[in-house]
Amino acid sequence: MSEDKPRPKRRRLRNLIVLLVIVALVFGGSLFALLSLFGGGVEVKPGSILEVRLSGGLSEGPKDDLLSELSGDSRTSLWDLRRGLRAAAEDRNISGIRLTVEPLATGWGAAEEILAEFDRFRSSGKPVHTLFPADMVEDLDYFVGTGGDPLWITPDAFTLVNGLAAEVSFWRGSLEKLGIEPEVIMFKEYKSAGEPFANREMSPHMREALTAVLEDIDLRFKGRVSERRAGVTPESLAAFLARGMASAREFKDAGLVDRLGYVDEVNEALREVSGAKEYEGITLSKYLRSLKKGPRGASETIAVVFGEGPILSLGEGEFFGMGQMIVGPELAGHIRKAAEDKKVKAIIFRVNSPGGSAVGSDVIRREIRRARDKGKPVVVSMSSVAGSGGYWISMDADAIVAATTTITGSIGVVFTKFNMNGFMDWIGMNVDKITTAPLADLFGTAPLDPERRKLVEGVMGTLYDSFKTKVADGRGRTPEEIETVARGRIWSGRDALDRGLVDRIGGFDEALVLAKEKAGLDPDKDYPLRVYPKPKSFIQRLLEGDLTVKAPALPSQAALRDWAEENLRAEVLVRMPDVRVW
Repeated sequence: MSEDKPRPKRRRLRNLIVLLVIVALVFGGSLFALLSLFGGGVEVKPGSILEVRLSGGLSEGPKDDLLSELSGDSRTSLWDLRRGLRAAAEDRNISGIRLTVEPLATGWGAAEEILAEFDRFRSSGKPVHTLFPADMVEDLDYFVGTGGDPLWITPDAFTLVNGLAAEVSFWRGSLEKLGIEPEVIMFKEYKSAGEPFANREMSPHMREALTAVLEDIDLRFKGRVSERRAGVTPESLAAFLARGMASAREFKDAGLVDRLGYVDEVNEALREVSGAKEYEGITLSKYLRSLKKGPRGASETIAVVFGEGPILSLGEGEFFGMGQMIVGPELAGHIRKAAEDKKVKAIIFRVNSPGGSAVGSDVIRREIRRARDKGKPVVVSMSSVAGSGGYWISMDADAIVAATTTITGSIGVVFTKFNMNGFMDWIGMNVDKITTAPLADLFGTAPLDPERRKLVEGVMGTLYDSFKTKVADGRGRTPEEIETVARGRIWSGRDALDRGLVDRIGGFDEALVLAKEKAGLDPDKDYPLRVYPKPKSFIQRLLEGDLTVKAPALPSQAALRDWAEENLRAEVLVRMPDVRVW
């Protein structure tokens, strides 16, 4: 046998030695964290308090990130949060939860899912104490914090719980200063993904749609606060929001929190509830490692597939550490494997995507249709956003569930191209060309003339009609009926329900109920949930020689050039604009 390549056993040993050395050098004292990944050893003592920290953005599916495991990152995913809280509610050794809410960057639909889990946990009779430890508390942070009772805030914090705002950045003026002319075609008038380049401000249609969505989110926010805070009426809440900014003391005086205090005081209050002599906390990440895996060999399971991020037709699932993306063929493969598993009786498809590639979206939609043809019901559970391509990948499911605040719909198409002639003149650059056919330079640097623009509009019209027709087929409606709710407009989950774009308001649990119903399963039985693809444990990755770490890296000059060419070229997308709601 040739000695050029290391044998499997030698390779595994080499991988282990190299990794241990790297961890020892980079993480120092956290080498113990690495060793703890090998074999449990996590003890949950009686009277323990589960420590849950919510910060920044939360992913939908289980984390599969070696760097997070090694560094002890305490942030979690919605899936892990659900799994941990469900187990803790029935765990006699867990006496309560300390929920720490730091500035959040998640969507409102995901926030509703978080609240549902904490409400369910509190129904077990165990307390949840929420602490806002940051300098500033905003509306979304406070909304999620109402999953606890009582609520604590640090004495010197201040609040910006002052109502909601939607903000869109417009680049038309900046592009003009650079001599760049955006050429944007939107199908149809509500399709606002191209507006940030084409306009200097919101069009009336964009403003109308965003206002309607924002009002529904605001209604949900105010309803939740009034429901959870005794003595806070809609009138008193409105008066407080109008103040704009308040101190922690004023926040408490308004009845929006219960106590001013620090983390040690929260710990002491929870210790008293637990009856333990000393406070005993366990982080959610450690607690998850203490849990036993579900029953093996179950004859009937329900598959869970996650679709999170912008949609690509080809490529990688990450880009320069910018977060998760959906690669159409890859995600379709996960759905296909779930459908081919004889033990899987139904599939729940959790979607959180603003859209992207029409081709990538349709590959996924088709695989959902094929799964249904094989007798496997598919139920979509929409998180914060399922717009444009995000709706495309959902529309062929047996049923669609959305949160009240889920941004959904946007059935439309947008074309973007940048005329760079002015910019190139400015920097003294010239482009010469040779063509072998009249329209070989259709998407070149020159502007679209009327003939070429008409050609592009024709292609876009065909794609728009295809989108609309497939929605009609998936939803059991006529194209004419879908046209009234399409035209590129976004809807809140509540409005989408009224217009027949979704079937039920709720979260993952409601989707699970529907999945059982569609598959003819016992509604009262707890079936094992199996994630596709199955997350790999540290040991599995080690044995397979897969020790890749998802860490942001500085892009090379060539990589930046490739990215610019990819993102500044002419393209037709089913995508939503980047709107910040806070």
